[in-house]
Amino acid sequence: MGTYVKNDFNNWDKLPIEKVHLKFCKIYLAVSRKASNIASRAELGKLPLIINVFKMVFKYITHLNSLPETAIAKQAFLISKDLYSRQKTSFYGNAMDTIKNLNLNEEIPNLEAVTSEHIEAITKTLEEKYLTFWKHKLENSSKLTFYSTFKTDHNLEKYLIIIKDPYKRKCLSRFRVSSCHNLQIEIGRYQNTPREKPLCEICNLGEVENETHFLLFCKAYEHSRKDLRSSLENASSVSSSIS
Repeated sequence: MGTYVKNDFNNWDKLPIEKVHLKFCKIYLAVSRKASNIASRAELGKLPLIINVFKMVFKYITHLNSLPETAIAKQAFLISKDLYSRQKTSFYGNAMDTIKNLNLNEEIPNLEAVTSEHIEAITKTLEEKYLTFWKHKLENSSKLTFYSTFKTDHNLEKYLIIIKDPYKRKCLSRFRVSSCHNLQIEIGRYQNTPREKPLCEICNLGEVENETHFLLFCKAYEHSRKDLRSSLENASSVSSSIS
C-alpha cells in the first residue's frame, strides 16, 4: 500500500495492475517490452491505471458514508476508523495518508467529509502530479532525447488513428518511441558505449547514428529521403487542390 499512499511514480510501474496496462500499451504500439514506459503511455495519452483506482476507492468511501450503521460494510469501515484513531494500520489510515500526501488534509479533515467534488480534486491533483513527473523524466532521460524533441503533450497521437496500414503504423511507433530500432545509438546503450561513440557504420560522415542522423543526414538513405519528400509534396498538392 505504501506505493499507493506515497504517490511513488517510479514504483507505480512495478504494481501488477500497471504491468498489465503497460503490456497492453506496448502490444498495441507494437514496440518492444524494453520501450520506455512513460513514452508508451504518453503515445496513447494514457495515465497510470492506479489514478482510477484512487478515484474508485474514494467513490467507495462516499458510498460507505451513506450506509446505515447496521450495514456490515459500514461496521467494518468504523472498525477501520477506530484502528486509525489508535494509530494502527488500516484502510481508513491509508486513505487519510493519501489525502495528506496530496496536501488536501485541511480541506478533507476526515473520510466522512469526502464528497464527489473532493474526488474530482483528488483525481485532478494526481493527474497533475503525474504529468509533472512525466515532463521531468522526458526532459532528463537520455533514452528519450529524440522523443522529447517533438512530444510536448500527453495525448493520443493522431497518426495512430490516421494511418490504417498496421505495418506503417508500427514502424512509425517504433521509430518515435526510442529503443525500438537497431540504430547504433540504441545498440551502444546496451554495450555501455559513450553516447558520442556509436558512429554510423553505413556512411562516411563520422556522425553518431541516432534518429536525427538516420532521418535527415545519412547518405545511405538519400534516395529514400527524396522519394519521401516527393510523396509529401504530392500529397500536399492534392490536399490543396481539394480544399
